[in-house]
Formats: sequence, structure tokens, C-alpha cells
Amino acid sequence: MTAEAAQILDPGTSPRRFQVPDLDRCQKWLLPRLRAAYPHVQEDALRGWLRGIIYQNEFMFSIQDNSLGCFQISRGHTLSPQAVIMEHFVWCEDKDNALHQLQAARFYEEAAIWAKHQGATTILVEVNSDVPHDMIKEKLGRLFTRQETFARIQKD
Repeated sequence: MTAEAAQILDPGTSPRRFQVPDLDRCQKWLLPRLRAAYPHVQEDALRGWLRGIIYQNEFMFSIQDNSLGCFQISRGHTLSPQAVIMEHFVWCEDKDNALHQLQAARFYEEAAIWAKHQGATTILVEVNSDVPHDMIKEKLGRLFTRQETFARIQKD
């Protein structure tokens, strides 16, 4: 095992909360990913959104050496107090690097712990993730699929 692999897979290395200085460190690869995911949003607005969510308790925005994970708690209906955790993204610096994917899979473990503390019993996953399905399943257990019905409203 290479030194890089050992560091990435070291159980002592765990995700930590994203901080403002991390924007400078990882914006070279993060901003292009955000622009690709949200092409209608200006880069300054994306930077502002990132700065805005860093210290909000409804977000779990975490970083590791080669990956980022962003989840948000949502209470979808006022009459149903059950919270749901939504994945915004789980990205690797090199999305094709298997070691980076293994590292990023840890965000799902952290999201499960966070979900329990928030009283949530559901995490919406594979929304925008570089982590393969089987790695997510390994971290969270059985994964379920549901169908949604929606209508697109045309702009006038």
C-alpha cells in the first residue's frame, strides 16, 4: 500500500467541518464542479452560497484532503416533523480516483451519525456523488429507491 493510500484509508483521518480558508485551498477544483452542476448560477453567487452555508447548522459541509461532502437537513412538511437529510454533493478532487472515492464514502457515515442527532431517519443519496453505489451501500446499509411524480411548469 502506498503512503497516499495509507493516509486516505487511515481511520484516524476523518472529515471535518469546512471552514472559510478551505475555499482558497480547494476552489481550483470545487468551483468548476459547481459551475458544471449549476450552469445558470454566476461564480460569485456560488462563492457567496458556499460562504453562507459554512456556519449554518442546517448544513453538514465537510472536507477531507481530497474530497468534500455537503448535506442539508430539511423538514419538508410542517405537519410532519420527521426531518430528511438531503445530499447536495459528495465530490472527489479526482472523481475517477478509487482512493479518493473511498475517502469520500466516509461522508455518508458522518451523514448517518448527523442524521441520528437531528432525528432524521432518511438520507437522500446519489443526488450528485462521485462515490459508487456499492460504496455508499457499504457505509449506509440497504438503499431504497422511490419514484416521484412531478409537473414542469412552462414560463410565460
